[in-house]
Amino acid sequence: MRNLKRALSLALAAIMLIGMMVVGASAASSDFVDGNEITYAEAAEVMTALGVFEGTDKGAFDPTGILTREQAAAIICRMLLGDDAENLTTNSTVFSDVAADRWSVGYIGYCAQQNILAGTGNGTFNPEGELTGLAFAKMLLVALGYDPAIEQYVGNDWAVNVAADAVDAGIAVSGVIMADAMTREQAAQMAYQTLEADMVRYASRGTTIQQPDGSTIIVGNTAAEPVSKTDSDYAGDSNDDTQQFCERYFADLKKVNGEDDFARPASQWKLKNDIIGTYPAEADGTFTTAVDKGDLYDVIGRTVYNDITASKPTDFSVYVDGDPVSSPDVADYFVNNETDDAKGTAKGVLTQVFVDDDNNVILSQIHTYVAQVDGGYDEENEELELDDLGLDTFPAVNTTLSADDFENLSAFEDGDYVLITAVGDEVKTIQAAEVVSGTVTSYTSNKNVTLDGTKYEYSQGYSSTYNLKDDYDLVLDTYGYVIYADGVEASNDYVFITNVAQIGGVNKSFEAKAYFVDGTTAVIEVSNADDLEWESTDKTKNTWFSYDEKNDGTYELGKLNSNDSASKDFNTTGKIIETGDARISLDKSVRLNNDTVFVIRRGDNVNVYTGIRNVPDVNITHLESDAEVEVVAILDDNGYADYLFINGETGELGVSGSVAGDRIYILDTDYESSQDADDNKYYVFDAIVNGEIGTVNLNSTSDVEVGLYGNVTYDADGYVNTSDLNRINNAVSGNDLRVWNVDSTIAYSSGVLSFDGVDLVLADEYTIFLNDGGTGKTTTPSRLARDYEDDNFKGVISAVYDGDAVIEVYVDEDNSVITDETVAEVEEAVSDAVVNADGAWGQNGDLGNYVAHGTWNSDGTKVTASFEQSAISTESNAITWDTARFLGSLHKNGATTIVYDGVTYVWDKDGGLQGSNWYDSSDKGLTTGDNANTLVKALADAGVFDGDETATATLTVDGVDITITFSVSE
Repeated sequence: MRNLKRALSLALAAIMLIGMMVVGASAASSDFVDGNEITYAEAAEVMTALGVFEGTDKGAFDPTGILTREQAAAIICRMLLGDDAENLTTNSTVFSDVAADRWSVGYIGYCAQQNILAGTGNGTFNPEGELTGLAFAKMLLVALGYDPAIEQYVGNDWAVNVAADAVDAGIAVSGVIMADAMTREQAAQMAYQTLEADMVRYASRGTTIQQPDGSTIIVGNTAAEPVSKTDSDYAGDSNDDTQQFCERYFADLKKVNGEDDFARPASQWKLKNDIIGTYPAEADGTFTTAVDKGDLYDVIGRTVYNDITASKPTDFSVYVDGDPVSSPDVADYFVNNETDDAKGTAKGVLTQVFVDDDNNVILSQIHTYVAQVDGGYDEENEELELDDLGLDTFPAVNTTLSADDFENLSAFEDGDYVLITAVGDEVKTIQAAEVVSGTVTSYTSNKNVTLDGTKYEYSQGYSSTYNLKDDYDLVLDTYGYVIYADGVEASNDYVFITNVAQIGGVNKSFEAKAYFVDGTTAVIEVSNADDLEWESTDKTKNTWFSYDEKNDGTYELGKLNSNDSASKDFNTTGKIIETGDARISLDKSVRLNNDTVFVIRRGDNVNVYTGIRNVPDVNITHLESDAEVEVVAILDDNGYADYLFINGETGELGVSGSVAGDRIYILDTDYESSQDADDNKYYVFDAIVNGEIGTVNLNSTSDVEVGLYGNVTYDADGYVNTSDLNRINNAVSGNDLRVWNVDSTIAYSSGVLSFDGVDLVLADEYTIFLNDGGTGKTTTPSRLARDYEDDNFKGVISAVYDGDAVIEVYVDEDNSVITDETVAEVEEAVSDAVVNADGAWGQNGDLGNYVAHGTWNSDGTKVTASFEQSAISTESNAITWDTARFLGSLHKNGATTIVYDGVTYVWDKDGGLQGSNWYDSSDKGLTTGDNANTLVKALADAGVFDGDETATATLTVDGVDITITFSVSE
């Protein structure tokens, strides 16, 4: 097919739609558990059928895995030697790092002996090293007959020469940067293109002459020329007299040009009598939405348009789901500069245009339909039954699918949504559908629906109505359009009522302050106060209700059975919730689990956490006289809490700990200001949210820094609460979120990423994010290790743990959690807190009137404090108060934990800016006096303030050591 001007509305993944589906028993990609992730499906299937490529030991093709040097050697040997490649052996150690019993030793030895792939120097091969596209292309060119010495695939210009010859030979993969490490599927595509590339030979390879400097040149050689065909053409082309690679090395491989089930031009690959697969040709234009006639005209161009509209022997054919359209009118599809939609084009319809060398035009349109698996896979009959969901648009097809016609039917389970295509009464392809779940916040009939703030357009012919604020499953087609919607059985229609006021006079209508389980809050009007027998407001306070929102905006509340709830009023300070605890004692013992939803109110802020692993520690830190914190739970039939509401005022509750929960990584401090329909201002930052690169909306810009934040909370409008944001800046063992300042090399081996004495064990599924100057990117551990195997990485590495394994890594070079600048700011804050009045030093403002005689100097993380008197020799205790001021300044500058002498100290948020508010975190709260649990008391007990010369204390502030040297001269 010709490559005319293309107007694509979808990436290559859409073009490969049919290749990525389960299309038949011979489709090799469907034999892999990750077959639907393979972009180059045709290449993967053909090369696998030939035995050139193999899957992993877990049954996957691993399309995005990086090609290693030993894998490349195995591929080339299998291409050149076929089954004989498995018999390659070696009697000696060719390279020092390739053991004689290594699985790849024979392949490596052969490639080295044939000058296909050399070692890496010093007698080594680096078998697990990454291979670039250029290096793999060089190997394939040599396999085609190109002489590496004659073609200068060695020396300084080897890469330029290889790239040029790869393009000329037709083996360069379009869109792939050959200088980068090559993925397995890219390698499969390049090897596949090599099958159809011409073999070459040299009439004379010339004479090699060695120069005085040791270099060699070749003289008298002839240019590479095509090898003449010695047998029939693999594709049946009688006009082709040049031998292709597959004709020489895979004589049983044949390619038959024809059409696929949808009447698109296609090629069928066969190995002997076995069909590998049938693959559509590359289209000249591909669309998955409504297309202007003018855009389709641009695809074919004026010459072709004139041919199909004139009385020339050219054809114009239209096929819809494989069925021909009788006498199609060109004007329904192609009109220059026409903005009307071409006939049959729409969202969710795959429209492709094919133009051949004779200017014949085929236009194909393929619809996607949704169905649901009914009953799961029948292993006895090897069948899968589909339910058409009662949709009028569903085609009249046989909904009983047989394993004789489809691979991997056993992978589908009862209730799964699937996407199918059909021709006539037969299903042709089937694949799992993507399902997104959430709460509907708005919708437009026949156009779109908004789910959790994301708008989804409808696929052609589908529309639905919704109950706002209810949960739904949206089934998406391959192109991301909604093809079906299903309401989710309500499990969160509960509301917690705190305050009630009568507003309706004799009708006893009430307003209530309501807290919903998604963290939002509102003042609602209750429509059924009479049914609830509300005579006063007292009996309604701090109570869970079920609710139903009416069309007029009022709420009908329902009482809960007393057996369905538990409660307790806490009137003393102490811990209420601890991360991971599975029980809480209320008026009855209540069990908690990973499905329990915790709704925590602290004044105007409401935070929601799901699961005992994700809820942070919750402590009552301060209570006014006669004040209480109410805790009320809704219980299921087994005594587990479905929902737990903790009702506290500002200043009463403390939330601490570092669990993953909702997490964001701020990529850049630059932001865009915006305003919603309710005139609420919010600020959009580039961020990685719960492992997805995108943006996040914050309700303020205060104290926002680049870095990882956990336990993210939201205000009543759904925006991130910056007042609750705490940037992770330490690596406390056991925390789900950890951060390290790093100045070391990086290594990677067998799933473990190592740096600066830290070993991150990567989970089976993980993502490594790179903050590239404020832009979020992904990278691989092997690439990180390669970039920093010799030179130190200097910056911050953050990790998100799931148990003992890491699921996310964030890498930010040239950044740090606590920097020299921060220490300087601390020194400045100390200086600002001190004034000299009439020759006497004192604290500034409301910090108190303590006398201070110290001089503070900072150099990086080294701090020197010089005093004229020690604490034991002066009534003013100047050294103690100055140190307290310095520690308070650390808190002012963002410090969250200080470790001294093996004890972790945290800040009492109700205290002033003084160091005596750092207390032992193992205790429930701050204590003072002779039994004080403060850091200042610990330093005093250690005698650092008592000496008449110098004393040193090392404080680990959020993972960074700050050493203070106290110098006392009386």
